[in-house]
Amino acid sequence: MIIVIILAAGISLGAYVWGEMHRDPLLEVHIFQVQNSLVAFIRTPEDRRILINGGPNAEVVRHITRVLPFYSRRIDAVIAVDTQTKNVTGLIDVINRYHISEVYVPAVTMQSIGLASSSGPAYEVFRETIANKQVVAGEEIILRELIAGDFVSFGDVEVTVLFPALPEDFAYSRASAPEAVLRISYGKTSLLWSGTITSKIQRYVADHWEVPEFAYRKETDMNEKEVEENGGVGSIVSDVLIVSRNASTDMAVEFVRAVRHTYIVHSQAIQKVSARAQSSLRKKSAVSVSSAFVGITSKNVINLKHSGKVVFVSDGSNIWIN
Repeated sequence: MIIVIILAAGISLGAYVWGEMHRDPLLEVHIFQVQNSLVAFIRTPEDRRILINGGPNAEVVRHITRVLPFYSRRIDAVIAVDTQTKNVTGLIDVINRYHISEVYVPAVTMQSIGLASSSGPAYEVFRETIANKQVVAGEEIILRELIAGDFVSFGDVEVTVLFPALPEDFAYSRASAPEAVLRISYGKTSLLWSGTITSKIQRYVADHWEVPEFAYRKETDMNEKEVEENGGVGSIVSDVLIVSRNASTDMAVEFVRAVRHTYIVHSQAIQKVSARAQSSLRKKSAVSVSSAFVGITSKNVINLKHSGKVVFVSDGSNIWIN
């Protein structure tokens, strides 16, 4: 009987490992909430693994272990979108527990532009943890800084950095602080990570990201006339818009129209919107999350405050919720 149980367990384990080694070549984007912070874990068709944000504690590790095979400790890239404690503290545990190849951080911080005396204790520990692991464990972790205009390729998946801008190009303040805005694209599908950016930054991103006509045809199937009619937006057109709790109540109309998303992921309860409020959309420069996303069906609005997690899957041509 014991032998039978052992054989059955061995067969199950073998099937599990085989399944992981032969997973379908799809893009998987797992988005979950860790207290008041959003975190994304990405597995590319080639099984490159990217973590965006870490949350305020080690809870992020629990989420990662549910996504990765139990025997694997590899994460190819970690992206810190800013230096805030609520976003980088969890990354300290990730750096300690996993084998990391690359770490990306914003090239512009509140400290670097003179709006803060330091980057904060959590961010300093995060940087120290990377340095210590390089020395003590002998792991080669490449540290790179991100600025608007950067493109990072992970096989067939590309991450475009839309923000932070250079200090001479944008008037930063404590209210509109540096933060990474990322567009993750695979084939004709894409997701836009906008985090907690203010409506001021949203308008900047919408105004400063336009691409040639061929890109519109590739990603939106719009012709030249339709491109012109839609205000010349294109490079931030995305199937999925990801916003945090703080940003979801202050969305710039220009930004929402530019993204042209089908899905919205956020973490704040949506209020009902009257027809009168909907009709006034064009007259407002910044509107609430509910009225800004008029036209998006309720099933495509994912509130992580209620669901806790959502997984998007893409084959390069279509994207859907798993």
